[in-house]
Amino acid sequence: MEGSHTLHTPVVVATVQSLTAEATQGLLAANATPILTVLVDEAHHAVPGSAYERILAAIEQAASAQPVAIIGLTATPYRNDERSMLSLLPTCTFARTIPEMVQKGYLAPLTWKPLQLDLDLAQVATTRQSGELDYAETALAGQLLGETISARLVEHTTALIEQRPTLVFAASVQHAVYLSAAFCARGFSSAVVSGRTDRRQRDELFARWKSGAVQVVCNCALLTEGYDFPGISALVIARPTLSPGLYMQMLGRGMRRAVGKTDCLVIDVLGNQPDPHRQIILPHVVGIEAAPEDEMSVAGHSTSRRSDPVLRSILGGQGEMGLALLDPLGRSHYRWTAYSQGYFARINAHVIAILERDPKKSGLYRSRQYTKQPGCTPKQHWIERRYLPLRQQVTLVQEATKGLFREAFAGKTSAWLDEPATEKQLEMLARYHKHLSERARTGGWTKREASETITFYQLRSILFRTPDQ
Repeated sequence: MEGSHTLHTPVVVATVQSLTAEATQGLLAANATPILTVLVDEAHHAVPGSAYERILAAIEQAASAQPVAIIGLTATPYRNDERSMLSLLPTCTFARTIPEMVQKGYLAPLTWKPLQLDLDLAQVATTRQSGELDYAETALAGQLLGETISARLVEHTTALIEQRPTLVFAASVQHAVYLSAAFCARGFSSAVVSGRTDRRQRDELFARWKSGAVQVVCNCALLTEGYDFPGISALVIARPTLSPGLYMQMLGRGMRRAVGKTDCLVIDVLGNQPDPHRQIILPHVVGIEAAPEDEMSVAGHSTSRRSDPVLRSILGGQGEMGLALLDPLGRSHYRWTAYSQGYFARINAHVIAILERDPKKSGLYRSRQYTKQPGCTPKQHWIERRYLPLRQQVTLVQEATKGLFREAFAGKTSAWLDEPATEKQLEMLARYHKHLSERARTGGWTKREASETITFYQLRSILFRTPDQ
């Protein structure tokens, strides 16, 4: 209960803010037995130098030699700074990507609509908040404030949201007020909520929203973590961000399933010169590559085009897997290809990296390297044998193979990738499967698609055999 300070109970629920150094010692002294189990929600905040580190250290010290089970949970297990929760919580035991959760029916499918406005986000100053880089709030709000920008944003948004319960993320309280007024001017019931709104007013507004009396709620820095209204089926990200964690928190407000809800519409506000390497937008978070049920059709050519990375089958659940959580900021130069048990990437003409999914369905991966030099016996060894989160394994692979990587041959930005498949490639495909060459020809396969399929057939026995077998 809010405001309660009962410490003599088997289970204590507390906010990290309430557990000051003095309060933590009081909690430990209040019970005769030590605390041996700790559950940490929003665990991506538990990084070195944080209050979480101080609290956990105090609990472990009080337990003496007894082991303390510390279990962290988060929907946003990444940051854009150098700190990581793996420093305090070094073992990941379970992970799921957004595409997997959508395909299993746990989360609502997503529909993406980018909205480009006359903004120069490249000129907006940046700052670090809690260690993460993002646009400076005052500078960002300065770009977004103004009746013209607000009116244009709302004009295009109202044509898309129809009757959907909608949550708008604004850059400042004043920006939220501007947007709400613009929605009202176009005949939509709208209201503003922020940290300045008292609890009673918030509760009244939320009740009206859930009842349908209010359709659009414009908020500033309030409804990101923890708020739960499953009926929300449209999100307007009118507050551009560089933080994948913040973006995922905003996205999470609309991904709950609800009766009658078929999808969640996500409208990303972009500048006049969008910078895909800086601003986080939906394709960065839920990009896809094919992961077919049939290992014979590794590239999934009939349903997947790499030139269009924006949520193809994830919208309808056609069995594709997300790769953007692997690398949400596009930092990886490696060209990962999905197959039925994970991913592989060519490092150079003779070296392949393989990410193998845990067959026990923990959502974790382990990594290995396969090398076949001309005139030498092929070799295979583990890069990291432990099952770890996908993003962590990708980092380990890149660190282990960076001296071997050849961008022109194995990179994902080379111009040759989008050129039509060559006759030589088509002939090689025909050797592997009698109908494959014709599929490639009629389907207009690119050199990339043909190359990845050829590589798959060449590696098929290796992809399904570990160094221990």
